[in-house]
Amino acid sequence: MKENLTVDEMLLKESYEGIVVGKPTGMYADRASYGNAPILAFILDRKLPCKIRAQPYSQRYKAKEGESELVQERSLITRIINFEFDDENEKLGIAAAFIDQAIRNQSDIEVHGSYENQLFNVHYLKVENYGFEFSEYKFPFETLEEGK
Repeated sequence: MKENLTVDEMLLKESYEGIVVGKPTGMYADRASYGNAPILAFILDRKLPCKIRAQPYSQRYKAKEGESELVQERSLITRIINFEFDDENEKLGIAAAFIDQAIRNQSDIEVHGSYENQLFNVHYLKVENYGFEFSEYKFPFETLEEGK
């Protein structure tokens, strides 16, 4: 299994994929400015910028398998009623509240993801005993099984 690195250990690497542990020291959250895709950005140990970007808000009508074209072409009102929302957006808001709490308590959090171009893209976040998974994340033990 991949090791948990501190922020200082990880910053010695040019690129990295795995787990980093540190204290969040600042946070920014925005729900709509980035192509209608919520974003959560925070700094770990005053050195490592991290970003979580959720899927754009889903406001498209999604036809059910086996529906005829006539049923798919229903009125605009029917399409609006049949939104399929992505719960990843809701998870991001809850994760922001937990990061805010970790900042106030000066407690460590764990982020899983990849570091490149001086930015850590988070796919899994663990704050205290709560975990938040984003964008089809694979845990380190799953990537090891694939030979990565």
